[in-house]
Amino acid sequence: MNALAAASAAALFLGPHDVAWHAAFSFLFGLFASGGTYVALAGLLVKSVRPAIAGHGSGMFITCVYIAAGVSGWVFSQFVSALGWTGAGLLQIAGFFLAGALLALLLRPALFSTTTPSELS
Repeated sequence: MNALAAASAAALFLGPHDVAWHAAFSFLFGLFASGGTYVALAGLLVKSVRPAIAGHGSGMFITCVYIAAGVSGWVFSQFVSALGWTGAGLLQIAGFFLAGALLALLLRPALFSTTTPSELS
């Protein structure tokens, strides 16, 4: 999902300045980023902790996402100052999603919890 989000972000920023193009790739980016990557990361995080603390893990994930969002505006302004709007957009959206896709290769799913729903009752 990260690679698809990065590709749609790159197409969004590097493509033609056309309303239909931007609408299509904005939709695809939102689909892959919000509907895919966010949900997949939350699911992986919950599966990576013991069932007894899955709620704490989920809460920590949400907290970390929204605290980081508070800092991102300032960081983005620094990128814009150094790289311009297009460069900053490419770095923040496509670059970071590509980095996330590469980091996902380091995950070891064999170490994740293998709890089934019947064990949670």
